[in-house]
Amino acid sequence: MKTARLALFTCFTLVSAFAQAPQNYTYEYPSLLNPYSSSQWTSNGTNSVSTGMYTSSASTGGSLIFSPAIAAPSNCYEVHFKLNLASPSGTYIAYLRASSNALYKSGTTATGTFYAVEITNISNAQGYYTATFNYVKSVNGTVTSMGSDNFFPNTAATTDVRIVMIQGNGWAIYVNNVFWNSAYDSSSPITTGQPGVGVAGAPSSNGITAIDIGQLDTTPPNAVNTQLVGTSVFPNYVDIQFPAVLDQVVNRIRQTNPGSDAGGFPSGWSKQKDFR
Repeated sequence: MKTARLALFTCFTLVSAFAQAPQNYTYEYPSLLNPYSSSQWTSNGTNSVSTGMYTSSASTGGSLIFSPAIAAPSNCYEVHFKLNLASPSGTYIAYLRASSNALYKSGTTATGTFYAVEITNISNAQGYYTATFNYVKSVNGTVTSMGSDNFFPNTAATTDVRIVMIQGNGWAIYVNNVFWNSAYDSSSPITTGQPGVGVAGAPSSNGITAIDIGQLDTTPPNAVNTQLVGTSVFPNYVDIQFPAVLDQVVNRIRQTNPGSDAGGFPSGWSKQKDFR
């Protein structure tokens, strides 16, 4: 069943997040670690891969770049993986539009051409994990930083991460099925390449435990019936409710008053979801 994924921006503007999967969406290449088939990947650096676990303890890490063709629209797709963090350590990467030799070794050291969404700087802050998303571009090994963002993975548990390479040279990130952030390259964008994943400096108990790769969904959801949109205004927040399209859920987002910072969202804003 499709999960409605929404982003809330300032001035009470409500917009659909990128690439909402339709009710019958299935990944073109599901369960790529169950079992793992080396024939589907180009392996770079140092990797340890088995059924249900991909990790690398090497400081410069490794990468797995997917080889099979993905359905149109070309060079646009979803990379979905489950990240298991038994302890707050390691670096984990999703590659987009990558050459077969793509390998990001952190900082300004890289091989190949790619975009990378890097999860790093994982630490335990008073019982809660914190981390950083770094957005990186490499062209023939020349690295450019495209920004960063705070990230809060599940503590000592599995976090669901989904990265969508959209048409127009940008991508959107979802964490545990909630829109987190997006990035766009307007300066000599990389236009072709494959998806992939990478790990570096991780203990054996940490790693990627599931990988799915699929085509970009370009079928829009049905329009929301504006006559059935309901709002409730309170002193410090506004509730907006409306019947779901395609699946039987109720969607709700809430804007809270400035002063309550929800990590990864603009200061003073929070995001909530009710699925029922």
